[in-house]
Amino acid sequence: RGTGSSTTTQFRSVWLAGEQTYLPNYQSPLDYNQTHAGSVELDYRFAVNDGPEVAGVKYLERAGLNILFSFNSGHPFTKFIGYNNNTSIPTESANTSVTPWNSEIDLRIDKSFVIESFDMNAYIRVNNLLNTKNILDVFGQTGIADNDGFLNSSIGQSSAAANGSRYNEVYNALYNQNNPDFYNSPRTIVFGLKVDF
Repeated sequence: RGTGSSTTTQFRSVWLAGEQTYLPNYQSPLDYNQTHAGSVELDYRFAVNDGPEVAGVKYLERAGLNILFSFNSGHPFTKFIGYNNNTSIPTESANTSVTPWNSEIDLRIDKSFVIESFDMNAYIRVNNLLNTKNILDVFGQTGIADNDGFLNSSIGQSSAAANGSRYNEVYNALYNQNNPDFYNSPRTIVFGLKVDF
């Protein structure tokens, strides 16, 4: 908790106040506060000459499986009204609302082997195995990640009327749909080979 999440938190208040400066008198949760975070990891490996044998070969020798489940609570934010940063008005105390919880499962499968004098480890890593769409941030006007509420506001409706029938569609595509700042990365698959010599 504190009176500002960065050195510039109160800049706009001081800038707009003129001679009468209004500084915070109470502490509130900071923007980056995260109350809960944790992870659970499962790692299983076969040692040298270990694992089931098929036709005289132990195919799982020096193979491993790693599963990582991570989770965390959201971070605080302040709901407000308005679509101009200089005139937006908070509708609640600073950082009263909180973004949703997040969770993700990562998977890694690898196998080590020797070729000549090189010790190699081939692996496949899948980040966000279930392709979970986690919300990392939200619009302060609505508290959700896929709609800032602008098109339902009087200024948004005026803009739509003045700019033609496709204005709403284009606006949603540019600002509301799949904002990369508001969501985590989708499933990614990485193949790799590590060589020790």
